[in-house]
Amino acid sequence: MALAAFLSSMLLILTLLASAGPAAAQGKLAFIRGGGIWVAATDGSGARRLTSGTQDEHPAMSPDGQWVVFQRERMTPQGRMTALMRVSTAGGPAQPVVFQGVQQAWSASFAPDGKQLVFAGLTNQRQAKKDEMTLADIFIAVGDPATGQMRIIIKTPNHNVDVGYLYENPVMSPDGRLIAYQESGSDVSGGWVVLDLTGKVLKRFPPSQEDYTPYWRPQFTPDGKQILCYSPVTGEGQVNRILLVDLATLAPREVTRGRNATFVEGGRAIVFERYRQGEGLSPERVPVDLWYLSLSGGEPRKILENAEAPAGQR
Repeated sequence: MALAAFLSSMLLILTLLASAGPAAAQGKLAFIRGGGIWVAATDGSGARRLTSGTQDEHPAMSPDGQWVVFQRERMTPQGRMTALMRVSTAGGPAQPVVFQGVQQAWSASFAPDGKQLVFAGLTNQRQAKKDEMTLADIFIAVGDPATGQMRIIIKTPNHNVDVGYLYENPVMSPDGRLIAYQESGSDVSGGWVVLDLTGKVLKRFPPSQEDYTPYWRPQFTPDGKQILCYSPVTGEGQVNRILLVDLATLAPREVTRGRNATFVEGGRAIVFERYRQGEGLSPERVPVDLWYLSLSGGEPRKILENAEAPAGQR
């Protein structure tokens, strides 16, 4: 009888631990609402505001869930500039993230070690006297916020920033050996590129240079073998689509309707945006909500209203 009671107690404990597992692994989700940075659980519960800004953009969550890095516009004597900031998920004032010699920085994400940032930026911004173009050296770099030191991975000198900032959404692979980024211009064309840390191009998607379909916000799956991205609407009759692309074959697979997806819960699920009126062409100021989808199956479910730019804790 004593043995039976002991085994019954152990079974109950194991059952409770198993049921607590997913909640413990749930992690945090950063997002934008009302121009400020918010944080919540990946099911949308416990949402609270972290910043009081009205123009904060592009949050990224640290692997340990303790920090959110984001970009904020600021006015300078040279005009409106974009700078990186970070804020603790426990609360407190936002702090600037400064790298030596960088005039503007944007689209930051955390490296797998949680200490370094991968970001796009520019230096040597100036007005060309002859034709009044704004020129700058545009780059993707890996930097340490603690020291302000950085290593440039790829750079385009003397770029005309009036036609776009060229590099967006750089992310590092889970093994720290590759970087993927979104090619960005002044229109909606452009796919993504995978580089090694010497700046050598290894993959492009779409592979055909004559295919101008946009595929944005690339992110590596936890095993580093696929890229999560989305293809935004560019014409009537289309819908926003979220895809997984096999890096070996560059074969895409549609996951669901929506845009701007991020991995959560160790890559077992995604959180993404959907326009409230549908995923076709939408005018500005249409309400955007966040949805959750388990990649093991099931239907998407809405978790947060009037929220956008989700960034999950991996």
